[in-house]
Amino acid sequence: LRPILMTSLSFILGAMPLVLASGAGAASRHSIGTGIIGGMVGATSLALFFVPLFYYLITTMREKMSGNGAPSDVKATKEDT
Repeated sequence: LRPILMTSLSFILGAMPLVLASGAGAASRHSIGTGIIGGMVGATSLALFFVPLFYYLITTMREKMSGNGAPSDVKATKEDT
């Protein structure tokens, strides 16, 4: 989690001069910077939230379709310890 967030944050902060640009060509730099920052925020949120969610949903559906399901709570017996 930390490497993903640190990489994304450094890339977003590196694009901030484009968003805060002034002078000649500032409008195009502002547009490019806004697109870069929005894309990184979107991609990071997809990577951190939706990919694990989809993985969980797919594995749950696969277990239900195969009928194997997760094993129930198994209590340790004296022989197991």
